[in-house]
Amino acid sequence: MWARDTLQLRRELHRAQCRAAQRIFQADQDTNARCLGAFLVYRKQREHEALRRREREGQALLPQWQQQQLRGEERAQLEAGHRHEGVENTRRASLEALVPDCNAVGTFQRLGEGDVAFVCDFCDGHIVWRDTLSMPAARTAPPPPPASPEAEPYPHWQAEANSASTTEPKTIVFAPLAIANHLAPGGGAAWEARLWCPFCDDYTYYHHDGDEQTRYAQDDGGFDDLALFQEHLEWTHTAMPVPALPASTNNCRVM
Repeated sequence: MWARDTLQLRRELHRAQCRAAQRIFQADQDTNARCLGAFLVYRKQREHEALRRREREGQALLPQWQQQQLRGEERAQLEAGHRHEGVENTRRASLEALVPDCNAVGTFQRLGEGDVAFVCDFCDGHIVWRDTLSMPAARTAPPPPPASPEAEPYPHWQAEANSASTTEPKTIVFAPLAIANHLAPGGGAAWEARLWCPFCDDYTYYHHDGDEQTRYAQDDGGFDDLALFQEHLEWTHTAMPVPALPASTNNCRVM
């Protein structure tokens, strides 16, 4: 009992220190800035991206055949990492590498029988994955590259989980992405963290027909919950295949 009570007191003291740090951090930030817990994970993500960028710049100096070989090896390693979660070299510069950082700023909890929530130690905001059996440790296979060489690739935010009610596979927002971009509660529900889309400011897309560019924008306050955030990602930051129209053998007259 003494050991259990001591552990609980240490946990409460840790959260109190985190909330105090959050108040100091928030006082120096914009109203809609990430909370301190999200900022710590986001900063680690940017370090990983800088490492990946330096690696790509180094690879650009290699001969073309060697660049293609390295890209093929990276893709094969990434696919192997989805099949075998213990592959470390596929995670060191990706969102998967942020899992320990996420666990350092909050905890995952089961809400009832069907929902999973991440509770931030700094802002006490809850990020809720509805009707989710368990949280995946890796994303799905990456989307195909864009057809146009000028176009930015669509973000890779999807992960696959199982529905708690039907056990069928479903697409969810990968947890480290949501955790790295959450804001303190203040929208619809007082206890749910808001979500900020990191892709709206960083990506410019080209439409399929023509060279028209589109830069998507979000409300100043972000999205009130994870469901709205995922809906935004599905409509705005996902490559939607355009179905081919069947060739008609009959001439038709309209009006």
